Amino acid sequence: MSTRRKTAELATAYHEAGHAVVAWMLRIGIRKQGISIIANSDSSGRIHHCFALGERPDVATSDRGRLRAEKLAMVSLAGMEAQRKFSPRSVRNFHASSDYQNAVDLMSHYTCSDEELGAYLRLLLVRTRQLVSLPDSRTCVGALVAELTRRKKLSGSEVNTVLCAAMSGPSL
Repeated sequence: MSTRRKTAELATAYHEAGHAVVAWMLRIGIRKQGISIIANSDSSGRIHHCFALGERPDVATSDRGRLRAEKLAMVSLAGMEAQRKFSPRSVRNFHASSDYQNAVDLMSHYTCSDEELGAYLRLLLVRTRQLVSLPDSRTCVGALVAELTRRKKLSGSEVNTVLCAAMSGPSL
């Protein structure tokens, strides 16, 4: 594999691991399909999480729905933040455009203006950066990246196993 391709794969692994770790830390489960860094026609990688809003935000804007939407928006923002934290030279604006748009779409139902939406997204981005920067998050991202670059695809239960092992530390 070429150096350029390895670098791109590593960047994708950090990106997808960021989504997975923040989802896991926010108690959003990973579906059976799990996480993959195998490119397809739509993306370089993907994660399947199992956290539905539970209500249509365009119809009902309850506090519970807003908090769920915040968590999903943070998961969407986490991929680029993890990639930026661990591999800053690999970041390109187009990498997270659909992730950012997903966060915008989620949170736009809970704001009254573009100004408020922008401020809300900046707050969620700050929270996401802080979460990705925690020592436990860095450990988990590193462990997940190691497995993803080795195996290319992990099921939801395998992701959980890797993250639980990373949190418990080395066995004595």
